[in-house]
Amino acid sequence: MIPRWKANWGTPRFAWDIKQPGIAKLVRAAAAMPDVSEIHERLIKAYIVAGMLAEAAEAADKLTSLFASPETFLRAASIRAQLEQWQHTEDLLSAGLKMFPQSTELRNAYGDLERTKLRSALPVS
Repeated sequence: MIPRWKANWGTPRFAWDIKQPGIAKLVRAAAAMPDVSEIHERLIKAYIVAGMLAEAAEAADKLTSLFASPETFLRAASIRAQLEQWQHTEDLLSAGLKMFPQSTELRNAYGDLERTKLRSALPVS
């Protein structure tokens, strides 16, 4: 017989029950120490692991305004793309390219986004 606490490990509800207090602590820490990028990065990762992509996207957007770098813009755009929020993805990549025009990674991501948009606009035969 499997103990009840082990039988629930694989369910999303159990995962959320464990992570909820941790996420709440990270939210409070990010608010109390907005100048510590590592806390914001951990919060984004916790949201992703918990399957809370919309919240991860919001936190990643905030990170771009607090700690602008090609990497933060790429992360925020990637999460928005996973949510299929194409206009928001394009806006983030454009803003990143305005700040970091030399970034090959941002230029490549913008090109990938354009190709994705073209593919999705083509009729399926």
